Amino acid sequence: MLQMVIISLIAGAAVAGKPLASIAIASDGSMETQRRRHPIATATFLVDAQGESRGIFAELEEEALRLVKHGKNSTDVQMLATQILSMVAPMRTNIFTAHDADEKLLSDLYHPLVDCETARMTSSSKAAALHQTYLAAATTHQNCRVDQEDKGKVLATCQEDFSLTNNTKTSQCRLFDHANKLTRNVQRHQEVIMHRTEDTIGYLLKMKSHFGELKDEYIQKTNDCGDATTAADANAAKCAQYQGVLDDQRRVCDEAQQAMDSGACVYATKSKKTCDDFSACWMPVAHSYDAAKNSTQVHLGDRVGQLQALERIECLLHLAKTGVATNDSIQACNQTSVDVSQLALAYNATPDTTSQDCAVETTLLDLCN
Repeated sequence: MLQMVIISLIAGAAVAGKPLASIAIASDGSMETQRRRHPIATATFLVDAQGESRGIFAELEEEALRLVKHGKNSTDVQMLATQILSMVAPMRTNIFTAHDADEKLLSDLYHPLVDCETARMTSSSKAAALHQTYLAAATTHQNCRVDQEDKGKVLATCQEDFSLTNNTKTSQCRLFDHANKLTRNVQRHQEVIMHRTEDTIGYLLKMKSHFGELKDEYIQKTNDCGDATTAADANAAKCAQYQGVLDDQRRVCDEAQQAMDSGACVYATKSKKTCDDFSACWMPVAHSYDAAKNSTQVHLGDRVGQLQALERIECLLHLAKTGVATNDSIQACNQTSVDVSQLALAYNATPDTTSQDCAVETTLLDLCN
């Protein structure tokens, strides 16, 4: 029973308007020839648009070897080999065309990744500038609070001094009140009586001494109360001044804190948007690029095998075409090599997005609420 294969169909293609013989090569090496009057196959049957036709090249190589073995005394076989040889170049072109398509696919998918990274770097640069603004505001606020603390200490010291002077004032003025009451105590004055044995001058001198002591004590207590009051009032005024300075400093610091919190919110929001935008931009394209890398690596392996097989097939077909083949020449064809470096694909490394600095301080985002 005859075994028809794709090689036998190619012979049906018209050459110069004349039909060629289609040769079916049986498994036992016998051949059957028949005339065909319309084209059956073209080179596109041998390789598809992606250059992927696993198995067909192995089959083609096997049939080419059969042609070599049975073409020594067969004009039809030699003509068939000539016909197939004319299709080797288009097949090779298809392989490189498919390679170029994969190369363009990788390039087309990688450029958006570059755009994503460029956008992230630009946005990160702006976020970094906002971070510096926030840090500067934080430093200003910190220094302001230190000054506020120092002014608070000055006020506290003043208040301690005021407390002491005010206590002194209270004590001294209480003594003054007591002296004032003594001075106005008529009954006590009446206790200074004139004894029978005293003369008028003696009594008057005794009264003078009594009222003189009261006068001196009254004046001293008046002065002491007045001095203590002056000191306490001076400290009170000073403390009121320090309190005003502290209040002003606190207002300045509160404004500095508002500026710091606002800067933190703007920075944190920008950082989060940078991360979110990068993730939304990067992940879909990165997945597509990685999938393309995997598929094109498979294609690359196929094409390397196809190009190497095609080189061996072409060599065998030349032997079949001439009808002159030896074991050595067949072995030489089997050992034919071809430079496949031109099929290499450039794979750009996709950065590990987990290593990107996209951490957002949630405590800073809380300041936005």
